[in-house]
Amino acid sequence: EDLRDARGGFYSARDADSEGEEGTFYLWSPQEVEEALGAEAAALFSRAYGVTPEGNFEGKNILNLQGGLDPLAKSEGVSLDELDASLETARIAMKEARSAREQPFRDEKVLTSWNSFVSRALAEAGGALGRVDYVEAARENAEFILQELFQNGRLLRSWKDGDSRIPGFLEDYAGLGNALLTLYETTLEPRWVEEAERLSHLVLHLFWDDEEGIFFDSPRDGERLVVRAREIMDNATPSGNSLAVEFLIRMAALGDRQDLRRVAERVLNREIDGVAKFPSAFGRLLSALTLCWAPPTEVVILGNPGSPEFRDLLATAHGDFNPSRVVAGGDPGSLPPLPILKGREAVGDRATAFVCRDFTCSLPVHTPEELRRELEGAQGKLSGF
Repeated sequence: EDLRDARGGFYSARDADSEGEEGTFYLWSPQEVEEALGAEAAALFSRAYGVTPEGNFEGKNILNLQGGLDPLAKSEGVSLDELDASLETARIAMKEARSAREQPFRDEKVLTSWNSFVSRALAEAGGALGRVDYVEAARENAEFILQELFQNGRLLRSWKDGDSRIPGFLEDYAGLGNALLTLYETTLEPRWVEEAERLSHLVLHLFWDDEEGIFFDSPRDGERLVVRAREIMDNATPSGNSLAVEFLIRMAALGDRQDLRRVAERVLNREIDGVAKFPSAFGRLLSALTLCWAPPTEVVILGNPGSPEFRDLLATAHGDFNPSRVVAGGDPGSLPPLPILKGREAVGDRATAFVCRDFTCSLPVHTPEELRRELEGAQGKLSGF
């Protein structure tokens, strides 16, 4: 609502400060709540959102729900639905009152790496929660990045007001690659895995040093510095190194690319001692290590992507958390050339799913219940991992 460009990109940030003070735009006193809602509605709203005269931030209040609303509904003698409706009306009024305040500065740079994080999260959440709007936002964001920030065969780092600049770094390429793989698995639209494959080639060509067995953050033809930058630790955001390892492992699992897997394993073997000594500094690389070790659960879904049956099977595939899950498929007439899809055919005109391990698949199933049982059986085989 607030950090999205009309063309699909996501802005970087809002300042915390406005009117010369931190948090002014977001903070409330009991008097301001009463002015916005009236005394009776303000009392209920304040109980729900923890508004007190003492405040919880420098004498004012950051609105927050403290626990569930069931106790408040019972104490008010109303149903939870009635309470939700009252609070929704109050929130709209509070938002309208806040709109009259001076807004904090908004940094409208669109950064490729940060957008890739948002796009991936939206695609994953959309598939898991059945939120079509999340998936559409992820799709629009990917289209925006590929159109505005991919120029002359290279990815750029930032965009603002139609101006793209600064050559992309490893985290931009690898972050976007991971986002596109998630978008493919969520939609089974071939374009996204094809674009991800293109990025995998660029990651190796531009950032990988095969002799040293390491990834650099800057491209091989980038600005010449005394030392070519290389960050291996994960901080507030994952390092390009960790994102690249994860990306290559995922590409290897989807496309049976053992060459990519070998590169990822070389990095993991090189860094394993540091990870063991300082695990909290390698959160994302540890995730990639787990992904490398865990045998993937492969799910193939074939049929008409617009049919309810196909959508139900796809939603089932994404319904439970399984970081080693790989999903592929789509319309049998327009499948990407992935080894996992070779020899797989829909049964008749029905949407058909297979659960596979090392490209060896179970018998085809057609209903969410059947697919769920197959997935549970596959997970059970991993219980000793």
